[in-house]
Amino acid sequence: MGSVKRNGTIDIIRIIASFAVVLCHVPFPEPFTHGSMAVTRFAVPFFYMVSGWFLFTPGDSKDVIEKRIKRTLLATVRMSVICTVLYCVINTVNCILKGRDMFYWFTSWMSWDTLVNLVAFNYGQLIGSMMWYLFAYIYVLLVLLVLTNTGLLKKLYFLIPVLLIANLVMADTLDIRWFHVGNWLFTALPFVLLGIFLREKPDIPERLSKVTLWVMILAGTAMTIGEALVYHEHVLYVGTLFVVFGLFSLAIKYADKNWPEPIRWYGCHCTPFIFFMHCAVRDLAYAIFGMPDGNIRFVMPVIIYFFTAIVSIAIVIVKKNLPARQKNSITEN
Repeated sequence: MGSVKRNGTIDIIRIIASFAVVLCHVPFPEPFTHGSMAVTRFAVPFFYMVSGWFLFTPGDSKDVIEKRIKRTLLATVRMSVICTVLYCVINTVNCILKGRDMFYWFTSWMSWDTLVNLVAFNYGQLIGSMMWYLFAYIYVLLVLLVLTNTGLLKKLYFLIPVLLIANLVMADTLDIRWFHVGNWLFTALPFVLLGIFLREKPDIPERLSKVTLWVMILAGTAMTIGEALVYHEHVLYVGTLFVVFGLFSLAIKYADKNWPEPIRWYGCHCTPFIFFMHCAVRDLAYAIFGMPDGNIRFVMPVIIYFFTAIVSIAIVIVKKNLPARQKNSITEN
């Protein structure tokens, strides 16, 4: 977004969050699996908050806001199509390499339940596990577009705690699958709204000291691990809320810090591709070389991240050298 002043610290934390996403899908072996996966849960909420933060600038007119939403929506749809095709190809290749029945595998997802899950909860078996993020963001952008046109956006900030509490309570008390709360409504919407809210009122986190925020992050991490031991895998933990708010608030407080430009460039442009492509790199690696075992599983997250980073950097370089066209706001936000 050309008129939005970038916060370089957000880009730095996005690097950390991108590795956390990889660690979530390439976890450490037992007995560290639940703990390593739990502490990564801040990553997706953080990325959603960043999307909300960069979507608007305080004082923007209704027309400017509407144009930004539409531009971001178009870019998100374009990325969704690309990633859907990519993961369909990757999953087909995996199916061939593993000797599965192609017809049975391909038609197994074409059930009523699967289609309902895709439309209502942004989850589909044929596509990559991270694709729900894009589909959920499309839904959120459509909601924001309607709210902006009706002037109700700021009046719905009360939904932030309501939806987050519903997420936590439903996950703890109901026998449901992760995507029943990890979707556009109970995860994407409240965190995007929270990012928009903090963009308008940055004085809220600025009132907190850096020491307080670091304590919040460390305490939240400990709480998350404890919750994971009790409840096992969740999309969101109470501790996650402390971690993501603490990290985002630190990014606001360190907004003027001068970070090395190559690192900022990497955090700004490459982390979205790492986010969406690491599962493809992982699946291909496992299909070709087999599932890792032994101590190598402790370094697999780093290996997958490294190769995904190489692919992502190459994509960004190629993209930058293509004929000039409208910037993709997914790689900008």
